[in-house]
Amino acid sequence: MDINSYTPKYGGLHGRSLYSLEGYSPEEIYEILYAARLLKMKQQVGERQTSLLGKEVLLVTKNYFSSARIAFEIAVKQLCGTAITLPLAGTQIEALVEDADFLPAIERYGVDGIVVNTEDWRDAKLLSSNAPFPVIGAHGHTGPCLALAAILTCWEKFGKLKDVSIGIVGNMRAHNFILQAAVKCGMKVNAIGPENCLPTDDDVASSAIYATLKTFEDPYLGLKDCNAVFVTAGDDLGEEYFVTEDVLDVTAPNSVFLHPLPVNRLTEAESAVCDGPRSAMLDMAENLLHVEKAALALLLGKPINS
Repeated sequence: MDINSYTPKYGGLHGRSLYSLEGYSPEEIYEILYAARLLKMKQQVGERQTSLLGKEVLLVTKNYFSSARIAFEIAVKQLCGTAITLPLAGTQIEALVEDADFLPAIERYGVDGIVVNTEDWRDAKLLSSNAPFPVIGAHGHTGPCLALAAILTCWEKFGKLKDVSIGIVGNMRAHNFILQAAVKCGMKVNAIGPENCLPTDDDVASSAIYATLKTFEDPYLGLKDCNAVFVTAGDDLGEEYFVTEDVLDVTAPNSVFLHPLPVNRLTEAESAVCDGPRSAMLDMAENLLHVEKAALALLLGKPINS
C-alpha cells in the first residue's frame, strides 16, 4: 500500500517495543511516519504536546554526549514527560542487560519506558525480553528511528514513497534497518557496497513482497537515476565508495543526499556533497527528533489528537 493511500489512526502500537523494524508491517511504519509528521506540524505552530504528561522515561546510554541522547531528552521534554538519563560504561551495560530483575524493579518506581543507545542494537532487544514496558532502540547510526527519519525526509522531499528510488551505500549487513524501512515503504532500493557487505540472497528474495531490492558493487551503476542517496555511518569501504559530486552526477536531477551524522568527510562523502544543494542531512537530523517523539507517543504515551 502506498503511504499516501493510507489513513492513519495515530494509535494501535501502545505497549510495543521498537528495537527493530522486522516485526513491523508497512501500515505500522506508516503510523509512526504520519505521527512524526503531525507532531512536527504541531511544534511548528506552537501547539503544546502532552502525550507523555506524567510519564517517566529512562534513557540508558553509553555516550555522555551524542545527538541521539540530546534528541531523545528533548523529545521527552517536548511531549511533557520526564527524562532520566543513565550513562553507563561497557561492562556496566553488559551487567544491566544480564540483570533480569532491574527493569521489573524500576517499573515499581514509576518508569513507563526505556530508551537504549548503545553500540549494539541487540542490547535493546535483550532488555525488552525482561521489560514490562516498551523498549526503544536509539542507536544514532543503525537504530530504527534513524532509518525512519531518513524515510520521513524522502516523503517530505518527493511527496510520496512508492517507487521513489534510494541508493544505500555501506555495509547492509550491519545497517539493515534502513533497508527494512525503505523496502516496506515500497521504495525502489539499490544496495551498494563490496560483495561481503551486500544483502544476502535471502534478504533480496524476502523483500520482493514489498518492493524491488537490487545489489551493486559499482556505485556508478547502483546510484544511476536514484532519487535519494543514503550513506551509512562508520563504514570505511575504501576509495571506490567515497561519495563525490561526480558520483552524484549520475543520480536523478532532483536527488537528495542523506547521512546519519556525524559524517566522515575523508572516507564517506566529500564536503562539496555534505554542504551542497542536494544535501538533506540536517533535514534528516531534525526529523530524527520528530520520529522519536512519534515512537514515544505511540508506544507508551497518551493518544495523539489529530
